Amino acid sequence: MEELIKIKEQIEPLLTIFFDDKIARASKIDPSSKEMIELLKEFTLRGGKRIRAALVYHGYTLFQPPNNEILKPAMATELIHSFLLIHDDIIDQDNTRRNGPTIHASYEKLFNSKHYGTSFAILAGDILHAFANEILANSNFPDKNKNLAIKSLNTTVTKVIYGESLDVLSSINPNFSKKDLELTHYLKTASYTVEGPLHLGAILAGATEEQLKILSKYGIPLGKAFQLQDDILGLFGD
Repeated sequence: MEELIKIKEQIEPLLTIFFDDKIARASKIDPSSKEMIELLKEFTLRGGKRIRAALVYHGYTLFQPPNNEILKPAMATELIHSFLLIHDDIIDQDNTRRNGPTIHASYEKLFNSKHYGTSFAILAGDILHAFANEILANSNFPDKNKNLAIKSLNTTVTKVIYGESLDVLSSINPNFSKKDLELTHYLKTASYTVEGPLHLGAILAGATEEQLKILSKYGIPLGKAFQLQDDILGLFGD
């Protein structure tokens, strides 16, 4: 827990600087653009343990000495997390997240329109995905490692989308099986909560395919356990 707090204390100021820069740039485009980034800044900084950021950091330090540059890709995973949460909240029709309004709920209130609330939230999530890729592309790592890391990040996002699709189908498919559920847990949670961040850090450090496979053997079961615990809390938690 102390290690998570330590990483969080390093990541939060970087996120603030990043968003403030984007707000300044967006203000030169249009008031609605500036408003979007301000909402995303508040949403992203509202809470979160920064687990994914910590795993990127430690995935890197398994193979290379720690340095501040790895905090940038770690920050990028938190933008991906916000992006996926925003879209997930739309799908689940949830109006609260981290003791505050979801992005689509904020926009719905702003425009007094559910349709416009959903539309702007989709766009807001999409821009975070672009920002995360931008951070990785601009980070100071060997080009080969960086290109592989960008590919890995987007492969992880693809897996999450497949998993989210299965999750949606689970509520309408009467033949949804235990095997389907296990695949959903891997794609939607394990791949991007543990395995993906570990791989991202390790790839930037120059890890081999065999080393990545070893990390998967650790990360996938842990990610599935994380999701099962979350499901238990969702059903029985206070």
